[in-house]
Amino acid sequence: MGQAKRKAILLPKVQAEAERWGDRLIRLEVDLSTMMLITGAIQLSLRHPSAGKMKSAEALRKFIFQFKEQIGQDYPAIQELIGLGFHPRYDQ
Repeated sequence: MGQAKRKAILLPKVQAEAERWGDRLIRLEVDLSTMMLITGAIQLSLRHPSAGKMKSAEALRKFIFQFKEQIGQDYPAIQELIGLGFHPRYDQ
């Protein structure tokens, strides 16, 4: 079976499963180091020239900002570092 045909068969099944899943949250447990790596990778991907056209861009930004808020005021340096990751002028 070709890739296009397999995808055409699989996508409706995925959509049905996603609808069945609904709005339930998925809990993700990772250590800080891993989360910072994920954050950096997302921030880098959002800088791609076509990122503005991505439907997922806003959801990715929201994911990072939620993480930043969860860090809380107890970790201001980490919060600031996450914020700087959205500003290319701070790249080195």
